[in-house]
Amino acid sequence: EQGFEVIQLLDGKAHRQAIDDTLKLKLYPILNPEDRLLVYFAGHGISRSDAVGEKGYLVPADGDSDNPFNMLSMAQLIDTFNVLPAQQVLYLADACHSGLAQESRLGGANLVRVIMTAGTAGQVVQDNYQGHGLYTYFFLEGIRGAADFNADDLVTSTELHTYIKSQVEPI
Repeated sequence: EQGFEVIQLLDGKAHRQAIDDTLKLKLYPILNPEDRLLVYFAGHGISRSDAVGEKGYLVPADGDSDNPFNMLSMAQLIDTFNVLPAQQVLYLADACHSGLAQESRLGGANLVRVIMTAGTAGQVVQDNYQGHGLYTYFFLEGIRGAADFNADDLVTSTELHTYIKSQVEPI
């Protein structure tokens, strides 16, 4: 609906290696500095404590939540997003226990990296709301215009974050 070129990895095809290869081997070579990239993950996530502290992981289709090496580390994903040559990267995770609670901006002076997640460390998210996860439902409503608070036909990441948070927290 929004004019994006879409690469989908669904169900069993969303395994760890396929996700990694898509980001590093498919997208990296074709992205340009003026590009915008949206990466969306819906599935299971967990938080684990280690010697350094709490870490967030996403569990791909072939993942094993008992083994962090069979999951996708949120920290490693952030490192990957910072290397991608796109000027803007918006990463959304609709996953329980995703380990990141707030919108975070990463990258350099000319790069924007925004990460929004449905759940904080230790938090279970609602995954069945009108045919979607709760977070995904309001994300879709937001990008369709509900989050365009200043009515300029442009939904910014700040507007989107504010809209989703206002809709999800009371439920």
